[in-house]
Amino acid sequence: MEKTNFNGNRLREARIYRGYSITDLANKLDISKQMFSKYENNKSAPSFEMLLKLIDILKFPKDYFYESGLEVTTGNTYFKSLLSTTKRDRKMQNDRIKYLTVIRHLLEEYIDFPELDLPNLSIDDTDDIEDVTMKIRSHWNIMEEPIDNMVQLLEENGFVLTALKTDNKAIDAFGSNQDIKGSNYYVIVLGDDKRSFYRRQFTAAHELAHKVLHDPQLNTDDITKEEFKKIEEEANEFASAFLLPRDAFIKDVSMHPVNLNYYKHLKKKWKVSISAMIVRAHRLGVISTNQYSYLQRQISKRNWRTIEPFDDTKYLEEPVALRQAIELLLENGILDGEEFIRKLSKEYGLSLYREEVEMLLGLEEDYLKVEKNNGQVINMTDLRKSLEIPSAIRDSLTQFTSIAEKIEIPNIEIPTMDMPSISTITSSKDLVSDSMTKMIENQQIIANSFSPMPDISLPVQNFALTDFQESLNNLTDFISNTVRGINADLLDNFYNSTEVFRQSAVNARDQINSQGYIDEEDDLQQFVGEYLHDEELGDVTDYIQNNEDASEQLATVLDSFKTYTNDLVKSNKKIEVNQMEIKEDLKRAEERQDKRDFISFSLAIYTVIPDEEVANSIVLFLTFIFTMIFNV
Repeated sequence: MEKTNFNGNRLREARIYRGYSITDLANKLDISKQMFSKYENNKSAPSFEMLLKLIDILKFPKDYFYESGLEVTTGNTYFKSLLSTTKRDRKMQNDRIKYLTVIRHLLEEYIDFPELDLPNLSIDDTDDIEDVTMKIRSHWNIMEEPIDNMVQLLEENGFVLTALKTDNKAIDAFGSNQDIKGSNYYVIVLGDDKRSFYRRQFTAAHELAHKVLHDPQLNTDDITKEEFKKIEEEANEFASAFLLPRDAFIKDVSMHPVNLNYYKHLKKKWKVSISAMIVRAHRLGVISTNQYSYLQRQISKRNWRTIEPFDDTKYLEEPVALRQAIELLLENGILDGEEFIRKLSKEYGLSLYREEVEMLLGLEEDYLKVEKNNGQVINMTDLRKSLEIPSAIRDSLTQFTSIAEKIEIPNIEIPTMDMPSISTITSSKDLVSDSMTKMIENQQIIANSFSPMPDISLPVQNFALTDFQESLNNLTDFISNTVRGINADLLDNFYNSTEVFRQSAVNARDQINSQGYIDEEDDLQQFVGEYLHDEELGDVTDYIQNNEDASEQLATVLDSFKTYTNDLVKSNKKIEVNQMEIKEDLKRAEERQDKRDFISFSLAIYTVIPDEEVANSIVLFLTFIFTMIFNV
């Protein structure tokens, strides 16, 4: 985007984005409100000193104030707490949605996101909430099944979701329609939902309701207090009906509609809070008003108003689509963090600091940070002196050669585990045990061979080969530690260390090349080249002598170990999954056996007690006890 003159509209956006009034910001700048208004209305431009103050206070880069940016059309924004939020607060959040939408628009250059997918519904269709929820369920092919993850369901069907800190307790969630160059997005911002998975389920369904029932028919800027309450009630009713489909839920809840312990069982199945299910049961007529009041008193008595059973055991689901898109770009080397932010500025007219982008996308702090090599400039004299080092390093390569010849890499073949069985688990355990034993034997060979390590000292601080030496030491420490016990963290460490081992050699070669000191016959250059045994490096190794050197053998060893350790971790995970499946099978088998025993016992009662009414009463009582104990 072309940078022009100072843009007063951008100053206004930045002020609102940070939640400042004109008076607040003018006071901070120590200028009059009139002068600040001139800045915003493009009647005057701030001096360079004043611009620096604006950058410091508002936390936007200089280019931000000179851009025009993409035109984003914002539709209705539905705040759950519309009546308790100010117009300034709402505009502040609207700008966040707008910037998030621009970032999503950029990502679509590289990522094929699902398009917004909703059935065609007329205004008349939305009058019957029960009917419209089932039409959406049918369109998304979930029919009457419980929804395990409402956040994921919305992302899979084209909604743009993020979880932001709104800096306002009154604003816990909102959604808004956005349009950029004909591309339409519906963005939903989730609050922290008091860190409850079940609250977030309901919140996400509530925001879906606004898109389906109210957008774009209503103008949220003009509605009355009574109209707002009505649309919120409709959204809550929609969320309940969508999460708890009428026929399936009535069938379940009717079994024990006034038993709170039974609602705990239903909560696990339907992934909805107990309070919401009781309200739904009352609305559907499954329980009376008196029964509803009784259950509400019981909830209060058990202190379930703030935290219900299982609230602290279920992980809060976060939006992942935007994060995964960024991961794909970074991990595949398409863009790094700096390039992404630069592209956002140059091509999309939105200059933001890295920290702001991370916040909007829900990324961890420093996720987009690019690590830079801050080493000092290398003096050519010192560099020439450093060429005396390779003799010591070549000795260590001879050591590596002898190690490689001694190592036997076991082949890992993970058995197919379509149906869990005791024999499968046993054979898998034996496989992993044998593999671990073989790996420990190999590591013992390496650990013994590495001791003592050759002392490689460099006259130039921060030279890339110091990283190489450190990576060798890390490998030695890792192998020595692993002899005393294997775990997944150590395996990951081993993988990372081997990558550092290769990358440090690449860095050494690049540093030497950058100084213009290249000699094919030079020992150091040859040594570095020998370690670049990687097909992706192409012509870089063409000038290296083609012989069976120690580095090639070592590279083979390290690559084999990487494959082996990854397979070992996968095998362990597969075993854990099968163990869990077997436990579930055993549990179900026990339940079936309990049922069979109970039926046999019930038949025995009818045989022993001739009075049928007495026998019926006893069996009915025992059925109730059995149901309470086994949750069936």
